[in-house]
Amino acid sequence: MARSGQVQCWNDKEYSAAADAARGVPGPGALRGAIRQGLDFATACQQRSTDLVPFIGTGSNAKDIDLLRQAPGEEALTFYGRSFGSYVGTVPRHGPGRGLRTAALRRVTDYLATLALHLRAPCHVRGR
Repeated sequence: MARSGQVQCWNDKEYSAAADAARGVPGPGALRGAIRQGLDFATACQQRSTDLVPFIGTGSNAKDIDLLRQAPGEEALTFYGRSFGSYVGTVPRHGPGRGLRTAALRRVTDYLATLALHLRAPCHVRGR
């Protein structure tokens, strides 16, 4: 049986340098720098974790959650997602009839339209 491994992108020194460089007030050119840094990080992940890269992402996350649901024989699960987890909860694999009993998604203001589209249902938000 294969074992999972850790994704290696930047080492501690590289990560610290990137975090230090990213600090500050956004201004002219800030977006270009952030995009460059994101591309550098993605390139490092691709180079250092080539075998794992195909399994990283929202779709793989949703598939893993669904496999965890199936393992004990559950027909549906209750899902709580926040931050990135709130986006994972909007992936179609989790829609009605697809193993999702109910979901609580926190900080989903950018994803409400996506959720409503995937679920093909009205979306109600409390506590905004």
